[in-house]
Formats: sequence, structure tokens, C-alpha cells
Amino acid sequence: MNRRHVLGAALAACTLFTFTLTGCGQDLSGPDPADVSTIDQQINSVDAQAETTKWANAFMAASSLPDKDQAVAAVLALFTDDMQHIGVFGRVRGKAELNAVLQQALSAPGRQATLLSNDGWALDRNHLVSITHFDNSFIGPDGQRLTFHLRALRALERQRDGTYLVVSEHTSPGVPLPPPPSAPSLSPERAAVSSSQDVLTALMTSWQSSFNARDVDALLRSYTRDIRFVYAFEGEEGMGKDALRADVNGTLAATPDIQVQLRQYDVVALGDSAAMGLGAWEDSFTGPGGTPVAIQTQTSEIFVRGDDGWRIRFEGASFAPPPAQ
Repeated sequence: MNRRHVLGAALAACTLFTFTLTGCGQDLSGPDPADVSTIDQQINSVDAQAETTKWANAFMAASSLPDKDQAVAAVLALFTDDMQHIGVFGRVRGKAELNAVLQQALSAPGRQATLLSNDGWALDRNHLVSITHFDNSFIGPDGQRLTFHLRALRALERQRDGTYLVVSEHTSPGVPLPPPPSAPSLSPERAAVSSSQDVLTALMTSWQSSFNARDVDALLRSYTRDIRFVYAFEGEEGMGKDALRADVNGTLAATPDIQVQLRQYDVVALGDSAAMGLGAWEDSFTGPGGTPVAIQTQTSEIFVRGDDGWRIRFEGASFAPPPAQ
């Protein structure tokens, strides 16, 4: 996750909005989930692009409703009760906390959310992942319209009625980008073992050690070959290990003494062989004039489990918003 030029001001969009959730009412009926051929059929039967775009459009419409109470209710309906979020709202757990945030965020006059692009992938029939670019705008105190560009990495879970709700998300400021290149749907090997908080936290602790030791080869072994990353620090977005290697090397060149420290890591299960992690980090390095600098950042990882263990398939990173006053 590239921390290049972390002194830049990237938190202006903290007055804006997007979210995450964790699954209620998951549909676990159907064939044996350990059967790989069955998993392939389930993935192929889900139009992940259509389903995630449907969700994104519903979110745009809900957050643009003129009446605040109606907008809050409509947005809340798109998330699971135990949703989780990191990003422009800081750290949010559950609909009660999300409701409190929305009461303030959706009070701005002239709100308008506009979808710029959306890409969706299926982890299995019950779990989808999307990367979305969108604009949020509203009327400022001076009567002028303000527009903020945002991005989101989201995990969606299928409900008993067949709809998908967001279970977990990471939102961040960013420049408007064209739709990223498409990637094939995932068909990870299924196993009977559920995702583990300890196992995935240990993987990220190992990632931390590799980064701090400048062992880029070891660091890249944490990722799938077709890793998709969305980093808000300089608007980076890319696909594949070669692009990620270049991005990490750019960080190390720009801040040669940078060290990262994982402060907190939460894991949201997405079935037996996928999960989303939400992390809080501190980046330390020497700034201009030899001044020590410590920056708070946040990451999200979508893990998939295959024959070679857990690997990161999607990743997002951004500055952490300042603490609420």
C-alpha cells in the first residue's frame, strides 16, 4: 500500500459519505460449498457487475433524496445491521453508529451523488466485491456547489430474498478515474475452515515485517497474481503484481526510512474462504528538514483462500480522517 507523499492534504472529503456492513440473513442453502465445480457454477450464475451496479445506483439515489430523514432511511436499508466501515467517516461499526453519522452527513443542502464507474466481481454466489468511483456534491455556506471525488472498495453479501447488501467497505478521497481494466471472476478453492481473525492479522503483521525490511519479493507473496489495488494517496489504482511492485518501490524511493506499524485489525468473514480486513496503521518517517513525522493511515484487504493459503485479491489504502472534535 503506497504511502508516497503522505504529507499531502487528502482529508477534505471527510465531510462526505459512503459505508460498509456485515452479513445478516445470508443464504447458505444449496449444493455442497466444498465442491469446486459447484462453486464455479455458482459464480458463473451471478452477474456481479449487474448486482454491484444496482447497489451503487440505489446508493446514489438514496443519498440524493432531498428529505434528510428519507435519505437516511434509504441509505441504511442498503447495509447489513452489523456493517463495518473505514474511510471518510472514520471507524463505524453497526447501523446505530452509521445512523448517527448519516444524520449529520445528509443534512447538507443540495446533496447530489453521481456514479462515475463501477466494477464488480463474484467471490462466490453469496459474496461480491466492487470498486466504485463516484462524486458527492452539496451547496456550501457561500452558496457555491462543492464536489468531492470518492472511491470505495466494498464487500456485499446475498440476503435470503436474493438481494445484496454491503457488509464491509473502505471509502477514500480520490481523483475521478476511468473504469479500471476488467479482471476474471474469482473461483478460489473452498475449504471447511472459516476465515480467522488471528490468521489474517498474522498475515498482515508479516506484511508489515516484509515492508519494514524492504523485502519486496516477500511482501508480494501475500498477493494473488491479479491483485487489484486502489490507493488514495496519489490517486493510484492498478492491477497485477508488476504494477504493485512499482508502486511499493515508489514509496520506498520517496520516503527511504519509512516504517509502518499495524495498530488494529478487524476481520469480516465472507463465507468460508474469503474475508475482508479493515486495518488502522501508523506510518513514521523523516520529513522535510529532518522533522520526524507520524501519519495515521487505514487499509482494507479482500482475502481469498486457495490451495496455497490466504492471499490478498483486492486492497485499498487511504489517510485516516482526524479524530472527531
